[in-house]
Amino acid sequence: MATALGVAMDRRQQMAATAERYREMARDRKELKRRKKTEGLRLVGTPERVRAWAACLAQTGQLQPEALVKGIASAEQPERHILLEGIIGATNDLRGSTS
Repeated sequence: MATALGVAMDRRQQMAATAERYREMARDRKELKRRKKTEGLRLVGTPERVRAWAACLAQTGQLQPEALVKGIASAEQPERHILLEGIIGATNDLRGSTS
């Protein structure tokens, strides 16, 4: 059984580890921000991650027909992951209006 002191130490260690990961990811966050701005992406991820995210939305019933139309209409590039990014972005935009 964990003691109160042990739990407090675990939480402090977890907080310290979280802060360290945040600092380590600063360069990655800057790169993602740059890519979003220069490449016009709403989401930044590998094509595989974007496909997995879109599949998850579809499988869980969160993909709305309006999001498909909006995502397809906004896609200027033919790459599949760019199209899926638009659909995911539209799904996120529409969540507030349907909840």
